[in-house]
Amino acid sequence: MKYIIAIDLGTTFCKTVLFDIYGEAKYVQQCKYPIYGREEFVEQDPADWWHCVKYCIKKMLIGSGLSRSNIIAIGITGQSPSLVFLNEKLDPITPAILYMDTRYREFVKNLEKELHGFVEEKLVGNILWFKHKEPRIFENIAKVIDAKEFIGFKLTGKVTYDSVVFPRERICFIAEKIGVSRKIFGEPHDYMTPIGYVTKECSKELGIPEGIPVIIGPWDGLCSTLGAGLAKENLAMDVAGTTEIIAVVTRKPVETTHKFIMPIRHILKDYWLLYTSIPLAISLDWVNEMLSIKDKTPPNIEPYDMLELYIKKPSAYRETLYFIPLLKGLYSKPYMKGAIIGIMAEHNIGDIILSLYEGIAFTIRYVLDLIEEKGVYVEELRVGGGGSRNALLNKLKADIIGKNISVLKTPETSALGIAILASIAVGMYGDLEQAISNMVKISHKIAPSRDLYEFYSRKYSKFLKILEFLDDFYKH
Repeated sequence: MKYIIAIDLGTTFCKTVLFDIYGEAKYVQQCKYPIYGREEFVEQDPADWWHCVKYCIKKMLIGSGLSRSNIIAIGITGQSPSLVFLNEKLDPITPAILYMDTRYREFVKNLEKELHGFVEEKLVGNILWFKHKEPRIFENIAKVIDAKEFIGFKLTGKVTYDSVVFPRERICFIAEKIGVSRKIFGEPHDYMTPIGYVTKECSKELGIPEGIPVIIGPWDGLCSTLGAGLAKENLAMDVAGTTEIIAVVTRKPVETTHKFIMPIRHILKDYWLLYTSIPLAISLDWVNEMLSIKDKTPPNIEPYDMLELYIKKPSAYRETLYFIPLLKGLYSKPYMKGAIIGIMAEHNIGDIILSLYEGIAFTIRYVLDLIEEKGVYVEELRVGGGGSRNALLNKLKADIIGKNISVLKTPETSALGIAILASIAVGMYGDLEQAISNMVKISHKIAPSRDLYEFYSRKYSKFLKILEFLDDFYKH
């Protein structure tokens, strides 16, 4: 059997998944690294990323018992744009600047009409920040590289950039605007051609064969659309990780009046996506921390299961409680805040947790409603990510949204997405449609309850009123 190692360099975890060519996850290993930040600065140490990649691959090789000669490719996806700045020796000279960092904004105010969206603004703005704020560091920058490309560089020695996101004419324009050589970004790569091969040095360091092809895909959210099997019109996905990634497939770009829902090109030819990413799971982390759930959870039980023990004992007043899970706001509305509305002395912890679950599902319904208002109908919602292991939350999503839900067999949709691209790059499949058909599988389906949908629709209308009030309240 042939295998692909998929590396997903997330915001807080590196996850490696060993896939066979039929999309079966044979081994999963993860490693956590810290985020460093103050005010608008959000940074990580690239050495932490590389340490975790090495740790995960070594643990995977030992734990899986895999014959190393059966590895046919390594695929990389992850957070983006999270920039690393290298000197002439190709060593990082500053911490990596994460996609959440906002220091760049003042330097692109006058360039917004010339730059194409958030990714170009981040790249240009962060380099200009060093040029104006840290000129000595700027003078020593020889290469600028994204997080996933940094891991590709460590494996192959090749410095590359994503030529799908940055076509040659755009990378030349950006270099001219900043006043640097185009060569600072390295060589272009696409998603279905190896950028290079595992070096002899890296082979010794990781214990894998020299010469394995390395493929770099798009950012993790876009890879998730492949791992969720979004290969036809009117399919939608909800991938619940640190952020909730919601996407719907369309045949043409559809503009919405809400800036946090963006039309982007699908990797599949002739398709578009309506796409958004909202950090809803931070609310779950907050509740876990406030209740010290992790400290109370036995080793063989998931924290989600502990939360459900509380939910099984709701009060008679739970219907009056609303949890708005926007603890980090929305991309286009950073001023937004979360809230717990309608709390009474009679409420218990279970009521709060249940209202949070409802709030997450209400928010997903809100996004899908905004999309459907533009004439894009959602036939089926596929759920993945770590949150898809939560059976109660999956059922609530079906009942609140009123859609048939398909739970993906492989929750690690980003990793599966890059494995799909890697499988094509090494000739295991002829195209994306064939690879998706063979590698993406549904675990089970959940149908909504009509009675519960009607009940929650009444509660959802109040949720929308609260959302509207909070928007106005925090905006002014």
